[in-house]
Amino acid sequence: MIIGRSWDYEECIKQDPGTAAAVIAAVGTAASVQQQRQATKQQEKASRSQKRLEEFKAARAKRKQVRQQRILQAQLEQQAVTTGTTGSSGVAGGIAGVQQQTASNIANIGVQQSFGRSISGRLQKAADFRSNAATAQAIGSVATTFAGSKGFEDLGSKIFGE
Repeated sequence: MIIGRSWDYEECIKQDPGTAAAVIAAVGTAASVQQQRQATKQQEKASRSQKRLEEFKAARAKRKQVRQQRILQAQLEQQAVTTGTTGSSGVAGGIAGVQQQTASNIANIGVQQSFGRSISGRLQKAADFRSNAATAQAIGSVATTFAGSKGFEDLGSKIFGE
C-alpha cells in the first residue's frame, strides 16, 4: 500500500489488489455491523412504543368496563327504587352478577395484555438473533475474502516477515 501520501484507491488496487480487497471487505463489514446495530436499536424502540400502546389500550378497556358496571348497577338500583324492591335478594344478586362480570372482563384484559407483552418480547429476541446472525455472516464474509485473496498471503508475509 502507499504510505506517506494521500489515499489513492485505484493505485492501491493496482499495486496490491488482494490487500485492497480485504480492506474494502473489512470496511463493508464494519458498515454492515453498524447498520445492524442501528436496526436493532430502532426495533427495541418500536417494541417499547408497542408496549406503551398496549398498556394504554388495556387501561382504556378497563376503565370502559368499570364505567359500564357503574351504569348497569345504577340502572338496577333505579329499577329497584321504581318497583319498590330495594334491598331485595334479587337486586343484590343482580348487582353482584354485574360486579363479577366486570371483574372477569378486567382479568381477561390483563391476560391479553400479558400475551401481548410475551409476543413483543419474543419478536424482539428474534430480531436480535437475526441481527447477530447477520453480523456473524458479515464477519465470515470478510474472513472468506481474506482467505481467498493473494493480498492475504502478501499481508501475512509483511506482518510476520516470512
